Amino acid sequence: MGFVGQISDLPSACCPEEARADRKSAPPGSMIPEIQTLLRLTKGYRLRPWQSPYLRWRIETWSGLDAKAITPKMFLDFSWEHRSDLFRYLRWAGKQGG
Repeated sequence: MGFVGQISDLPSACCPEEARADRKSAPPGSMIPEIQTLLRLTKGYRLRPWQSPYLRWRIETWSGLDAKAITPKMFLDFSWEHRSDLFRYLRWAGKQGG
């Protein structure tokens, strides 16, 4: 027996366009989309983000620091110094939905 329904019959959670619309409904000035993106990007490394291979790579490509040499202090210093750029990146990544 094959699939008889249509994509439009699926719940909204299955449709990326509707999921993005839900994300955009956050109140103005809210950081909810940015926090959701941050949680997604740090999955598995939330209590130690400086060990995340993805975040190390992002810092390496942004600043030129060697990814393997990033210590917790270097990560925190970098994050604080570039916090406005990081929030702008999180906002952009949240809008991309990826």
